[in-house]
Amino acid sequence: MLSGLDDQRRPVYLVEYKQTRGRHLEKKLKSLLAEPASSGVMTTVWLRQNGISSQLVSKYVRSGWLSSIGHGAYVRDVSRIVWQHGLNALQTQLAVPVWLGGLSALALHGLGHQLAIGRERVWLHAQDSPHLPKWFNQHDWSVDFVLINRRLFVELPNDRFIVRESGGVSLTVARPEQAVLEYLDRVQSRSAFEDAADLMAGTRALRPKLMQSLLESCRSIRAKRLALYFADTLQLPWMARLDLSNIDLGSGPRQIVADGRLDSTYQITVPRSLEHGI
Repeated sequence: MLSGLDDQRRPVYLVEYKQTRGRHLEKKLKSLLAEPASSGVMTTVWLRQNGISSQLVSKYVRSGWLSSIGHGAYVRDVSRIVWQHGLNALQTQLAVPVWLGGLSALALHGLGHQLAIGRERVWLHAQDSPHLPKWFNQHDWSVDFVLINRRLFVELPNDRFIVRESGGVSLTVARPEQAVLEYLDRVQSRSAFEDAADLMAGTRALRPKLMQSLLESCRSIRAKRLALYFADTLQLPWMARLDLSNIDLGSGPRQIVADGRLDSTYQITVPRSLEHGI
């Protein structure tokens, strides 16, 4: 008799259990939505790690609590999303080995700026061909991402990156010393050379020990020769503390500027207008 009653009440218990669990999960998701990470991009990986099922996510999309910006990524308010939110999700939620580097990193460090002509370019760097999810590549971030996938250094020091705040989130960024070489590796024209000269004038505070390590490990002859040319010509303080005998500068001249003048010391072509210095 008691067994029969249990059988009759089992469906009621099951309904109550599902309702209780549903309310618990909804409460948990609402709690997650109150966290700082939820102000940006939330990936399905991050949601799953926090115990939120795809079914519950779908429910919140239908109810308007969440919006999809592509397969595997959701936001609270798409109108408030900036590119930094997307990069932060790659770095912190998906562990994609990509960092803000080159000119973008230097700008964040206060050492350079990009002219506001057209859409802003954001320079991302990697060295192991990382997979960037489709939602990141296809969403309109109002900037143009440029991914430089190049093993620029034989070996990088352990403290090569720093975490900086941008767009309201934390980003993994190349330190100024590394970003300088990433930037100089892309200098291939007169206008780029002149921009680099202006930027390098502000790099007086670079750390000689880290610059020495990076210059020894750097695989770009162009970047190394340009760094030393600017440091020498601009009389940057860290230049005097470098041991040039341990830095491989290759052999033979390198063309940086077409129809330029060959600098006899560093064997690179520079604008003829700089014949008497920068």
